[in-house]
Amino acid sequence: MLAVLVISLIGAAFQGLVVGRFQWRILRMRMPTLPSRCWVIATFAPALFVWLLAIAPGAVDTLAPEGDTLHAFKNGFIQALVLGPLIGLSQ
Repeated sequence: MLAVLVISLIGAAFQGLVVGRFQWRILRMRMPTLPSRCWVIATFAPALFVWLLAIAPGAVDTLAPEGDTLHAFKNGFIQALVLGPLIGLSQ
């Protein structure tokens, strides 16, 4: 289960940094006093939650005998790559 947390932290950090930074670049036109760090952290927290939801079920499923861990992480990564930009676009 440590691997699930590590993968989720890496994915959320990447998503939080990329999506949060681009959003902040647009938001600073309307709110010039908004610090980028606050916005990136505000993007990271929900991203971590989404990554845990996307990856954890597949990882738990692979803990059963004959489970394929790599396949579960690939599916979770693809889900996060698709869901992340959609969430960012909807914001």
